[in-house]
Amino acid sequence: MNEPTVAVAENDEHPDVDTLIFRQVQQLSNAIRQLLIRLEDQFGIEIPSIKICGGGAEICGIEQFLSEEMGVPVEKSLLPMETSNNPSPQRFTLAYWIGQCATGNSHGRELNLRTGDFSYQGNLEKLGSLLRIMGIAAAAILILGFAWFGYNYMTLRRELNTLNSDALAIFTESLPEFPVPEDSETALTLVNAEVLEKTEQIQSLQKLFPKEPPVLSKIQAFSSHLPSHTQARIDVTEMTISKTSINVRAETDQFEQATLIVQELQKYALFSEAQKADEKNAAKGIRFNIVIPLNAQQEE
Repeated sequence: MNEPTVAVAENDEHPDVDTLIFRQVQQLSNAIRQLLIRLEDQFGIEIPSIKICGGGAEICGIEQFLSEEMGVPVEKSLLPMETSNNPSPQRFTLAYWIGQCATGNSHGRELNLRTGDFSYQGNLEKLGSLLRIMGIAAAAILILGFAWFGYNYMTLRRELNTLNSDALAIFTESLPEFPVPEDSETALTLVNAEVLEKTEQIQSLQKLFPKEPPVLSKIQAFSSHLPSHTQARIDVTEMTISKTSINVRAETDQFEQATLIVQELQKYALFSEAQKADEKNAAKGIRFNIVIPLNAQQEE
């Protein structure tokens, strides 16, 4: 169809129908041009083409007219077949909502009847922004994770170096005859080897000597089986220990205390044959001897 051409006098008080339609189309063209300019300035985009729909799109030559006015291709979008026979209000509503969604004023799936070119594709700009934010957040988390790992690694490394230095210092102090090893593992190996060697030496000595010297054990047994000082005072002036006997020269306060001392010694199996002898008066009490026979069977 060709562009509607209307010749009307300026002072015509009774314009015909074509003139009225042309004036409305001209107003529509101006409104569309202002809308496109505002959208391009607001979003920084260039609109390559225009699609029109609704009742106004049925005007003959409207596509060519708007294309020349706008400077971009204009195409008419065909409505779905099931809506082409609807009354005018429903067709206008569908065209209005399609225009709203095309300009980004939609907040969801307001129209469930849109199919084909009019099917809802989602808000790609919001989706892109969300993906960018998620990517930035993931990168930030990854960077923070590497920073945290690096910090902990360096901290543990410093602590390990400190422990190695302390271990080497202890090794040098404990085993000065050895050269200082390069690391703590070598020091630990040397210490374990030295401990094993000393342990073997102690075991060898224990095989050569009894666990307790016999003379010392007899002196300890004699001392531990005497009565307490509250019961009887005893001052040992001489003690002779041989393989067959123990001879003790001692002093106490009274004869009864000397007897008590011998009785307490007899309670011990090794000293069961202890006897008192040579009791004499002394300056501070009495002086007496204790004779304790020994034999191999008793010592065992």
